[in-house]
Amino acid sequence: MATLATIRGRVLAKLVDAGGSIAEPTAAQVTAEINSVIDFYEPQNLWFNETTATGTLTVGSDVVPIPADFNHFLEPNALVVEQSNVRYPLVKVSPLQYDSMYAAGTGLPRFFTYRNQGIQLYFIPDQAYPYRLYYNRSYADLSADSDSNDFTNYAERLIEYRTLAECYLNYRSDVEMGREYERKAQEELNRLVSQTRQRLATGNLETDDITRPCHGGLYYN
Repeated sequence: MATLATIRGRVLAKLVDAGGSIAEPTAAQVTAEINSVIDFYEPQNLWFNETTATGTLTVGSDVVPIPADFNHFLEPNALVVEQSNVRYPLVKVSPLQYDSMYAAGTGLPRFFTYRNQGIQLYFIPDQAYPYRLYYNRSYADLSADSDSNDFTNYAERLIEYRTLAECYLNYRSDVEMGREYERKAQEELNRLVSQTRQRLATGNLETDDITRPCHGGLYYN
């Protein structure tokens, strides 16, 4: 488990000049690069940045609130509603498809779309159905030395190597070292992606989307 100060200290230690000092980047600039690197990797689906929001749908409202740390949906089957202890994955459609089918009908939601920074359902809930939203999360910038998040805790070498690459390229104009640390960062990302696949794999060849026609009986019947 690493903090902002831990990773920044490692980066600065590797940037020390021949005379034992650092002209550029400053500690503040390294902090900015660390946050920029985390922002860069946030959309990557990794085992530690996937999460679930739960709640209850509002009767008569087709809107599902978006969590404050929402980045993007974990597809497929990102939104699931529950009725009588049975979970029903909703089918995601485009806004155009949604408008084409929308007739203000009420019932168990079957479809959803994303637009205007929100989720809209069809049908409009006629009951207070529990729901689960599976998504990839975003992270607030690190500022205090003791700050940490999932990337500093579970991908600290990835963040360190990529930050070093950016520092060498942006502040030292050292393309060779910058590319070398980019290579090391890619190796670390590959390791994390492989680890994610191993954790999520079932060991069987199967479809991920259970709302498609071959599984229609699970949903429509």
